[in-house]
Amino acid sequence: MKSFGICIWFIPEQSSELYKLTHGFTPHISLETCMGLETGIQKYTSLKRQSISVKLRKVPIRTSESGFNSLQFQVEVLNNKILPLNPKNPHISFKYKYNEEITQYEIDELMKKIDFDKEYIFNSYKLMNCDDHYLNWFTIFSSVFE
Repeated sequence: MKSFGICIWFIPEQSSELYKLTHGFTPHISLETCMGLETGIQKYTSLKRQSISVKLRKVPIRTSESGFNSLQFQVEVLNNKILPLNPKNPHISFKYKYNEEITQYEIDELMKKIDFDKEYIFNSYKLMNCDDHYLNWFTIFSSVFE
């Protein structure tokens, strides 16, 4: 099973409709993955509180690695801002599956629900343990801002 170790997630404001579109996990932009606990805590505690607006690009991306399949959309960061920790290829994942590909039907159905013209505000962080099955991932620390 694919393991992502300790991760830092940037999450949307609590009122975001993105929460209704993921399947069993918090919508997020992974700022960093595959860290050990000490490094994760160090990076997490160094983050500055901020709000960043993003738009989703209307190009679905399917990934598959070691039986772990995901459906993602890249994000466009607005207002000349830079995401904390400057992740490569920032995206939001909307669906995870094991040993089963994401279907075109699933992509089409999700695309009907996403407002690609909307600006989504991300303003909080989570330090996550992303080992094992994604339904078993858990929050180590959370900084939720209103």
